[in-house]
Parts: sequence; C-alpha cells; structure tokens
Amino acid sequence: EVLLPPSAVNSVADYITGESREHYMGKLASLIDIANYTEYFKFLEPLGAITVFAPTNKAFYETYGMVDEGNKTAVQLLIQNHVIPGILLSDNITDGLERMAGNEEILKFSTYHGNIKINDRAKVVKSDILVSNGVIHLIDDVLLPTSSCDDSSKTYDGYYSCKDIEKSYYRRSYCYYYPHYATKCPKTCGVCA
Repeated sequence: EVLLPPSAVNSVADYITGESREHYMGKLASLIDIANYTEYFKFLEPLGAITVFAPTNKAFYETYGMVDEGNKTAVQLLIQNHVIPGILLSDNITDGLERMAGNEEILKFSTYHGNIKINDRAKVVKSDILVSNGVIHLIDDVLLPTSSCDDSSKTYDGYYSCKDIEKSYYRRSYCYYYPHYATKCPKTCGVCA
C-alpha cells in the first residue's frame, strides 16, 4: 500500500484556493480566478502534470502595483511564468538547471547550501507539495515576465528617468508608494533580474 500526503488528493487549484491556505496563498488564488485558470489547474490530466512555483501573499505584497490586475492577458502571462510542464521535485533541481515556463520564458535555477533560487531572485521556502496533477513549491518572490523589463529609456511623466529613481536614496519609497513608478520602471523597482 502506498501512503500519500493529504495534499495529494487535491489538484493544484484545489490546494492553492483552499480556505486553510488563504492567509498565505490567497493572492495567487485571486489571480488564478482573474485569469480564468481555475479549471485549467483542476483538470490537467490530459495535458500531463505540472510544477507550480507559487508566490506567497507576502511576495505579492512586496511587488504591489507591478501587475495590472485589470489586464487579464498580463495576469495570464504572470501565472504562466510560474508553471513548467512535468514534475520537478527539489531533489532534481541542480545548480544551473534551466526550464521553460508556460509563457516560453526560461527559468534559471541555482542551488547553494540546500537553498534553491529561481532567476537569482525567488527562493523556494517550502518544497515538494504533492498534488494530484503535479507538485507545488512555495517561493518568496514573484517571477514577473522579462518582457516587462525594458526600462532603459522610460521616464515618469517626462520628469524622472528610471535611472534617476535607481540612484535615489528613496527608490524603495518611489516603487512602493507610487505603483505607477513600478510599472514604468520595472528593473529599477527590483522586479526584473
């Protein structure tokens, strides 16, 4: 007889949207709903299993304003950037490993003293949560698509350049309290590697 963890009877969607996990995964659950991906994450068997790198609520809080939640396509791309096909357990993640995410961007993994990082930003804080259609790893940062990372010549209202904000002592305040800076200057605001 094979013993499975309790999470293994749930799908990815069931696990993420479960009430008992709302305090640390509620934001991701709401984005999955906005993207109309609940059914996709529930019934993946014909497509095969997936690995999901699920940002915590705290990770979303720290990148507040970086994603236009009113833009369904942007939300879908964001979620796809956290999903790779097949099951990738933590024991199989090696330093330098690369995998293509659902939005066709490459996720690069690094390992150091048992810690796993993705794109030199997001750290895996809880690994190998087995579910019926894959595995979930909790991460402490949001993996924003790099397509939003070109801010070399952007300015905010034609006054501050992204480079000005980057050099400013108050950079964190700009990015946190004024989300429009973050959407104009994603690299400056620490979203992109």
